[in-house]
Amino acid sequence: MEHYTKAFKLNNEVFTRTKQGSKTDKELMEEAESELKKGDEYWFKFYKNLEDKIKIGTDGTVTAKTLRELDKKSGIDSGAVRTNLSKEGKELVGKWGLDKLEGFIVSLIMNEDGTYEAYGKGDYSNKDKTYAKGKWTYDSNSQTITLHVEKNLINGEEQKEAKNVDVPYTVQNFDGKNIQLFSPKTYNTIKYVKQK
Repeated sequence: MEHYTKAFKLNNEVFTRTKQGSKTDKELMEEAESELKKGDEYWFKFYKNLEDKIKIGTDGTVTAKTLRELDKKSGIDSGAVRTNLSKEGKELVGKWGLDKLEGFIVSLIMNEDGTYEAYGKGDYSNKDKTYAKGKWTYDSNSQTITLHVEKNLINGEEQKEAKNVDVPYTVQNFDGKNIQLFSPKTYNTIKYVKQK
């Protein structure tokens, strides 16, 4: 807990001090972030040691290990997401879609500049049919990609009510080549492959 306490004190100093100290605000914030990361490392190790001992439910029959096994069967591996995706989510940049016998079908393009394009099945490069574009962000803490819709067409009709809407997707699995997304709004699971 001392790492969290130190990080809080450093943040507090940045926002409450009236005179410039020996360190800049940026240096203090970077030091606070470093302390938070150290605290998270200890917390993660501590939690991992307890995790399999945690019983869920009143009869104690479901363990955290059992839940992990169930998640694995459904393709969920948040550990892989934590390991394979950086804080900024730069590994998400690329063309994502379905690898079919007739060829690769692009569904989602995530650009390095934070913009994206999404296409209805088979409508890639036809921006007059089913198409959306906007900006994307990745939050590593919640393992969530958010697509901010700036333009949306369905069957060629612009969807005014879908403009300036944020659409979140939880990243359930990621290995660099494959991604599994879950929409908490529609309860749909989407599996994409990254185009080579």
